[in-house]
Order: sequence, then structure tokens, then C-alpha cells
Amino acid sequence: MKLGETEIKGLLADFGENIHLAKVNGRYVALIEAESILFEKGASPIEFHKPGDLHGIIEKNQQ
Repeated sequence: MKLGETEIKGLLADFGENIHLAKVNGRYVALIEAESILFEKGASPIEFHKPGDLHGIIEKNQQ
């Protein structure tokens, strides 16, 4: 599945269980649940060191 330029790969069974889709202000939003995150080549983007609050992100997207 692709959302814009972002590709999300998962088992069909994961959709609705660990991978959720929604619409906010007419735009698609994907929510992915996991115990941990592993980045390719061991690199970790700095923005993931302090993940934002889900409600705050939703409020920002509603503006």
C-alpha cells in the first residue's frame, strides 16, 4: 500500500488489527501499532526519539 510517497508493507491480516486507516479533513491517515521500530541500516531519524502525542498530531492535522 502506498500513501503518497510512503510505502507500508504488512500482512493482509495486519490491516484492521495493527495497521489502521482513517480520514482526517479528507486526507488519509495510517496508524501502525508495534512494540518496537527497526530502521534499515541501523539509522534512526531524530524525530522518532521523542514521538509526538497522538491527540496532538490529530489536532494539528485538523487545522
